[in-house]
Amino acid sequence: MPKETYNYHTRVPHQGWLLKHIDVLLHEANKEQNTSFVLYSAFECRYLLEKTEFDILIMSSPESEWAKIISMAKGKNGINKTNNQYKALRYRFQTFSEALTKVVLDNPLRVFSYGESGEYQSKLSEYIHIYNRPDEDFMFESKFIQDGIALCNEVTSFVRDYYVKKDEEYLFGILNFHTLNAPLKQEFEKWKQDVTEDTEALYLRLVKINDETSGGAKAQKIDNIN
Repeated sequence: MPKETYNYHTRVPHQGWLLKHIDVLLHEANKEQNTSFVLYSAFECRYLLEKTEFDILIMSSPESEWAKIISMAKGKNGINKTNNQYKALRYRFQTFSEALTKVVLDNPLRVFSYGESGEYQSKLSEYIHIYNRPDEDFMFESKFIQDGIALCNEVTSFVRDYYVKKDEEYLFGILNFHTLNAPLKQEFEKWKQDVTEDTEALYLRLVKINDETSGGAKAQKIDNIN
């Protein structure tokens, strides 16, 4: 995820831009005591979480599945339904990526917490579906609005903690498995078919493979992340 040059008036559907945009909205909300900016921030936070989930789904799936995933995600509760259908494969891709990057990179990828993301999305929905709120909730000093500001800050912190920042860029996602050498590909195919969730054992097997094939060397650059 390359660093985005931020322009408030030009929307860019990338996570780096969205994080900056939410920061700006919250800054302006506090500066002007503008309730609307808080509500806009909540909307953008939810979109940021949903987009991150969707991007990981795409990265974890063969290209032949993309049209199906996109179609499924468009429907009611689409992202949740798609996540549920592909969660086993997604888990395998993410955990293998995390384990291998711990071995070969100084800045390893992380597994995204879908449980925490879902909880945050549920809380954010209170700031999107606001038709039943009493008028006093829309005062900037109200508990509802102040809790919303705190929630948006929590969400951006959660996302930044998941992303790996390297050289002013945010990195996340899944390894490009086409770039793996033969022993690593074989291990990945075994992991995909396995039912165990013993990621520590996986990590130790990958350490051994890396020692045997590369003398335990770390990669010099990150060039195989989707």
